[in-house]
Amino acid sequence: MRHIFSILCESVSVDQQSNLVSIFNMLEQIVFSSSENVDVLPIKMTIFSFWSRSDSDTPENGLQRVSLHFPSDQPSTILGEIAIDLASHIRYRIFNTFLGIPYFGDGTYRFTIEVQQNEIWQTVASLPLDVRRQKQLDVSA
Repeated sequence: MRHIFSILCESVSVDQQSNLVSIFNMLEQIVFSSSENVDVLPIKMTIFSFWSRSDSDTPENGLQRVSLHFPSDQPSTILGEIAIDLASHIRYRIFNTFLGIPYFGDGTYRFTIEVQQNEIWQTVASLPLDVRRQKQLDVSA
């Protein structure tokens, strides 16, 4: 199977009549301000992955896994696994939607997209997201 692309964005929409996909607000960076401790960044985001058969006449199946790697020494976390059904379809779309991610400090967070075929996992994409806390100005003075 072929991984065509994956993109990290705010949201996607699929037109009910034409079946066309619209991608809204590709995410590259998050800048936020908070004077409180932050454990989770409450931001909605979607990873849209597009797959196709290696040979259009040969049905295939696989498994997609999304993991999040942090800029700190925290261990990475698996965010989800989804079956890729290229037996019934020539092309396949996967939409992984998240309502937040753990925050372990500023830096580059990396989402990896992997595929499993024949019991072997292979990384096919790495999507960086730069996260930075902006200092708040003290306006009480």
